[in-house]
Amino acid sequence: MIKKASILISAFALLMLGNACKDDGGEQTADTETTQTEKNTVTLDTSKLKPSEIELYELGSRDVPLKRAVPGVAMAAPNYISMVSAPLDGIVSKLYLNEGERVRKGQVILEIESLEYGNLLSDFLKADSELSYQKGRLQRSEQLAERGVAPESELESVRAEKNRAEANLKAVRARLLALGMSPAEIERLKSSENIEPHLLVRSKISGIIDEHNAELGMPVNAYEQLASVVNTEKLLVKAWLSPEDLNSVSVGDSVSISRRTSPEEGSIYSVISTINPALDKANQSVIANIYIRTGKNWPVPGENVRVELSSEMNGGLLAVPRDAVTYLGDKEVVFVKTGDLQFQVRQIQSRYDDNQYSFVSDGLQKGEKVAVSEVFTLKSMLRFNEFSD
Repeated sequence: MIKKASILISAFALLMLGNACKDDGGEQTADTETTQTEKNTVTLDTSKLKPSEIELYELGSRDVPLKRAVPGVAMAAPNYISMVSAPLDGIVSKLYLNEGERVRKGQVILEIESLEYGNLLSDFLKADSELSYQKGRLQRSEQLAERGVAPESELESVRAEKNRAEANLKAVRARLLALGMSPAEIERLKSSENIEPHLLVRSKISGIIDEHNAELGMPVNAYEQLASVVNTEKLLVKAWLSPEDLNSVSVGDSVSISRRTSPEEGSIYSVISTINPALDKANQSVIANIYIRTGKNWPVPGENVRVELSSEMNGGLLAVPRDAVTYLGDKEVVFVKTGDLQFQVRQIQSRYDDNQYSFVSDGLQKGEKVAVSEVFTLKSMLRFNEFSD
């Protein structure tokens, strides 16, 4: 009995000792958390720094656009660049304008002497003459049919011939229009005594001749490029974005475009018109297309530019002034006001940065206030507390 009683007493003692150890462990954990919180908290000494001397910023108190700069390149906009080509085989017989000269829409740039063009003019005059003959023939047949002299079948045959002649003339006329001739010029052919096979090649837009590859007497083939005309009043700027930027960039976002070497010279403002759906093969970037009106003779096609994007923040991101952010080691931190005299150091994770704000996804809550002045002083006080401990 004594032996059994001794065993029971020993077991009870071990059980009480275990519970005591558990209580001590729980208290130790709580004490550790409290100590860690105290280490991350700065309590102001009003004799050295008053709360009124610290400027605060309330997170989420106003909408802050996300701004960042990306590279871009300016180029001629669609419908503001035109290739000048030879519509038919021939030989360059005259040059009217050269590179760098201004040209109006419809103005003649060069002439091509073409046997094919001469044959086409001949076909037009023959088709016009044939239609006139068939119209007269149809008129006579209708008069004879009314008097009962000619049978109805003959009238129908003549009418069909007239319709074929009319269709042939329309086809030849359409070919002349496709070569750049105006309706008035085509009509004048009917009254011209001399028909010269010199095809006038005109500009389709107003602008400046950028390239001129034609020389006098040079043989050219149909659709061979002879020159290019560029209108620099409107340009297309292609901005290169990273795939991650698609999370915060969309069509309609505002942009500011400036020279990469001298942004202080001024900016041109516009919006993103379209975004290409796939990565560019050359640089593995997403392309945002921006149309701009040029100012003060810049940018010029081919010029590299600086594109600053301004877009709405993603949901869940908070804008923190850059002045509020400092570093403890390699960690980004801010000082969050937690009491009348207390500031807690809080680690943050920045998703985006610009010159004014860090856009934070974790570590802060909307409505909290962070210090944007005396941050160095708060950091020094935190270090002093650590050394004191």
